[in-house]
Amino acid sequence: MSALFIIVSFSYVFHFAINTLYVKNQIVSLIHDRSGIHVNPSRISVRLFPKPEIILKNLDFVFDEKIILNISQLKFDMDLQSLLRGRMILGQILIQNPTVNFPPKNSQQPGPHFKFNPVEFKNTFNKIFQFLPEGQETLEIKIMNLVSPYFKRMEGSLVLVKTKKNLAIHAIVTKLGLHASDLSQISLNRYLDLDSILLDQLELTASIHSEGEIKADLNGQGIILKNGNKDLLFDTDRIHAVLNLSDTGYQLDIEPFKINYPEGAVGVHFFSDLSQKKSEIQFIGNNIHIDQAKKMSLAVFKNNGLVNHLFDILQDGVSPDINVSFKADDPTLLFNADNLELKGRIENGVVKIPGTDLIVSNIQGSAGIQTGILDINAAHAMVGSSVLKQGQLTIHLLGFNHVPFNGEFSLDADLSMVPKTLESLLPGTLLAEELAKTHNITGRSNVRLHLSIPNDTKDLDVKIESDDFSVKGSYDRIPGPVFLEKINFQYNSGMLHLKHIQGTIADIIVKDLDTTLHFKETPTISIHSGSGRIFLDSAIPFLMADKRIETFLSPLKKGTGKIDVTMIQLSGPLLMPGEWVYEITGNGSQLSLTTQLNRREIEDLSCQYHFSDKGFSLGSISARIENLSWLEAFVEKKHLESFRTPLHMKNGQLQTHKEKTWFNTDLSFSDEQQLQIEVDGNSLASLTLKSIKLLDPGFSNARIDLSSDKNKIIFDFDGILNTQTIHKILVPESDLEKKMNAFTEGESVLIHTDRDSAIHIITKKMNLTSFLSSQKPFSTKNNLFSNKTIKLKTENLTIKNWTIKDFDAEVFLQQDDAYIRLNKAFLCDIETKGYINLKGDRIDAKIPFNADNKDNIQTLLTCLFNKNEFMDGRYSFKGEIISDTGKQNLLNTLNGSFLFQAEEGRVHKLTLLSRILSVLNVSKFFKGNIPDITQKGFAYKTISIEADIRDSNIHITKAIIDGNDMTLIFIGRIDLIHDDMDLTCLVAPFKTIDLIIEKIPIVSTLLGGNLVSVPVKASGKISDPLVVPLHPSAVGEGLINMMANILKTPVRLLDKLTDDEKDESVFRKK
Repeated sequence: MSALFIIVSFSYVFHFAINTLYVKNQIVSLIHDRSGIHVNPSRISVRLFPKPEIILKNLDFVFDEKIILNISQLKFDMDLQSLLRGRMILGQILIQNPTVNFPPKNSQQPGPHFKFNPVEFKNTFNKIFQFLPEGQETLEIKIMNLVSPYFKRMEGSLVLVKTKKNLAIHAIVTKLGLHASDLSQISLNRYLDLDSILLDQLELTASIHSEGEIKADLNGQGIILKNGNKDLLFDTDRIHAVLNLSDTGYQLDIEPFKINYPEGAVGVHFFSDLSQKKSEIQFIGNNIHIDQAKKMSLAVFKNNGLVNHLFDILQDGVSPDINVSFKADDPTLLFNADNLELKGRIENGVVKIPGTDLIVSNIQGSAGIQTGILDINAAHAMVGSSVLKQGQLTIHLLGFNHVPFNGEFSLDADLSMVPKTLESLLPGTLLAEELAKTHNITGRSNVRLHLSIPNDTKDLDVKIESDDFSVKGSYDRIPGPVFLEKINFQYNSGMLHLKHIQGTIADIIVKDLDTTLHFKETPTISIHSGSGRIFLDSAIPFLMADKRIETFLSPLKKGTGKIDVTMIQLSGPLLMPGEWVYEITGNGSQLSLTTQLNRREIEDLSCQYHFSDKGFSLGSISARIENLSWLEAFVEKKHLESFRTPLHMKNGQLQTHKEKTWFNTDLSFSDEQQLQIEVDGNSLASLTLKSIKLLDPGFSNARIDLSSDKNKIIFDFDGILNTQTIHKILVPESDLEKKMNAFTEGESVLIHTDRDSAIHIITKKMNLTSFLSSQKPFSTKNNLFSNKTIKLKTENLTIKNWTIKDFDAEVFLQQDDAYIRLNKAFLCDIETKGYINLKGDRIDAKIPFNADNKDNIQTLLTCLFNKNEFMDGRYSFKGEIISDTGKQNLLNTLNGSFLFQAEEGRVHKLTLLSRILSVLNVSKFFKGNIPDITQKGFAYKTISIEADIRDSNIHITKAIIDGNDMTLIFIGRIDLIHDDMDLTCLVAPFKTIDLIIEKIPIVSTLLGGNLVSVPVKASGKISDPLVVPLHPSAVGEGLINMMANILKTPVRLLDKLTDDEKDESVFRKK
């Protein structure tokens, strides 16, 4: 018991003995000598039991003004035996609860780049062993519960072996977290878009050898990297790396490990050979998800232009295996863009082709980068719904402001994508504008697509070549579906070539069409060959879509049948059809055309055609014309409806050129009548009838030739024409048939030419009333025939109310002149003949007439003037009418003379005579004794009128009406044109003294045996004359003498008809 007490007491006393200030100062001095670190003696304590150890508490160290180390307790375990022999040998150094802190950093002055210097490191490493006491061969340093702002806890140890100059390190760090602000001291933010690095645990096992070579083995768990936006960049459960550092170079190998994000597996190999000045880092990955790798890579390789371009192009997919490496002579330039090399495979990849909106997806292939050039090879991919069977894309990622590239792709193309794809590849071009007008495209084709942007321009060059393919769809310019097949499509630098196209366009059949379109500068079109078939019923809406064609075809409402195109060639500016050079040939068959719905007009039309820019022609035209209403724009409807239908057309020919157009055809009617028509002109719009030949076996065989001179309506006639033929081709009771009947009065007219080409017109009846009433004023420049003689004979020629009997005339026609010889004619029983010479604007004519001893003048008056019960009596009438004047003044300049005589008749109606007798009847001398013409008429023995015609005025030189009871004589003027007269008349109311005594016995003694005559004047309108008594002084001697000669006795002129009738001065004796 006492021994135990002595031992305990000794140890207690010894503890205080060795913890004296002297001992502590010795320890402080030793520490300072070995490490240069000054320790406060009060923080030191020494223990001998249970084992010798030196303990330092609450130590603070500052290393390079950058690291602040606080150690709660630092324990040095010493070997007791060595200590008893007077030597200090450390068994272990234990660092407990150390804390590492860093002073605040100046963000404006980031720390220098970290740089490993092998020589400096080697020298510094060898100095470590100088701190070991003499005889100390090994030393273990343990660190327990190290804490810092970057991790939660670290446990570790260092083992120094002096003889081998080897350092073994082992450490386990938990909850490691580094942020961008913590890494700024080494300026990583210049290269990395990194916010934080988080590790659940990091285990380090390393050894450092005497030559300064470092070998380390690292195992990490729960590693996460995030970018500046806190987005996840990298996530893995476990990672194992081996690191070698030496004065000859560095090497880091990370064993392939599974990555949660970006999903896949990756291994890393890095080395830097200082002697050969070569550095390389290599990433070997498996099943890497590109979209996730893109996010990580853009952060890891911050501001790397190549990486940015790469992931602008390579946007998504999975790489089953990939090898990415950077190689450089200078390790500081290792991550330069042009040092990147890449090689790998792609599955379900997505690539955006530079300079376009074109996205290639579902890529199965490979990719590689070398010297800044990206090569992508696809064995399979999708471009929208098109299948890429093979593709190669070479892209220059460096050295240009734009991204030059060259791509070649073999596609199983979904043609529905083509319009939008080419619109995006060729924006603003005419081809893109037209493709935008296509819709509902279906079909597929093997296509070879070549896209490139050269180094010296940003313009995209597009080349496309296809195998034969079929396509369906619609096009805004075509009113109907489009189906084409066997198309070969080639596009190169603005030139589109479509070969051997066949199919249907709005039901128009196309065969072997070969066309080229140029879209650069002035767009042009060339059609090299082609054929087809047009079904008219479906083609009309298509043709009407073109405004120019619509204007031409606008009357057409419906059509059926087929038009075959056997050959087509065309070239010219695409948007200027008027400048196209073209040639199209073919034929039409079984065509039906109508301008009115539900009406048959042209049926079973067939023809051959040839169209060119110089003109067009139609040949072998045949058709059945059921209705002529389609000609209503040119001919009045009532005239068209006058012709019998159907008409059969055959052997038709139409040709039009720039300076000449003509058409001829044969038309046949159901009764075998035939028309052969020829039409010509300078253009279609100016076509005029040139000739007509009418054939009717047994009746007619006539040809009419017409002049095309618009200023003349001149035609020539040859052959024989019977109007019965015309009646056969006209509809009964139609307008023209009625006019024909009105002209012929139901009789047939025979027109024929003789050996001298004179035209003979022979008929029983002819009525010119309607013909003359519808004609313009006659002009010698509007001859019906040129250089012809016309001989007209008819028993009855009717003009208005006149009928000319036995009309026989000859008409001699020259270019501008005409001579008419009237051989014989009877107008109202007046025989006439003569001539009319029309020369230029003058008319030279002489028409004598004669009616000798005719039965009754009333017949003549009724015929000429439609006057009934006017007068009667036998008569003779002869004279002539002469003209030699201009045609404009013809009616006012007629000359001539006539003599009219009548006998033993009675005047029933004559306004002039009635007015004269009324004047006499007011006198008391004659009142009640003058005959009333309205009651009994005026009986006469003779009437004789002699007159001259001057300037269309009738100048009566002698007119005597010798009545039964009185006599009237006239002289003066009558103007029939202007309804005017000016006549002087002497009236002898009582022809003998016996008659006066009988009638007026009271006044008989006043006359002294002389007869009385009353002078009167008639003037004004013929139909309403003014008759007044005339003073004897106004009566010429010639008129008085004429009366005396007629009465065979002297006459007295009654001075006035007043109440003072007994005055002898009333009479003047002669």
